[in-house]
Amino acid sequence: MLDLAADGLSNSEISERVHYSPSVVRDHLERLCAALGASNRGGMVGQGYRSGLLAGPDPVPDGPREQHSMLALIARGATNAEIADELELGVDAVKSRLGKLFAALGARGREHAVRRAVDLGVLRLIPKGGLS
Repeated sequence: MLDLAADGLSNSEISERVHYSPSVVRDHLERLCAALGASNRGGMVGQGYRSGLLAGPDPVPDGPREQHSMLALIARGATNAEIADELELGVDAVKSRLGKLFAALGARGREHAVRRAVDLGVLRLIPKGGLS
């Protein structure tokens, strides 16, 4: 289910694929978030990559610094308000820029943006404990 959530599928879409009720999917993903120490789905996907539950390439990031910062913060589970504080922006500016960033990545939401960024080599997430 983590892989499907990383693809940006809703609980209903995941439910159709795995043949569980949406409430079972929701409960499972909530427990997975808690187990990974994440507060939301974007953070869960980021932790999934860092913990090795999701595989991705080991790219060298490039592109605008603010976009990378936003993606890294999303992967840590930051809210729009937390991103705004960190980048010294207004919450509305963060919402607008995230919308443009998601569109550029072809992402359906936060968790899908993290997945797309890693898959495209735009974001590199270091496993817990560093690289071995």
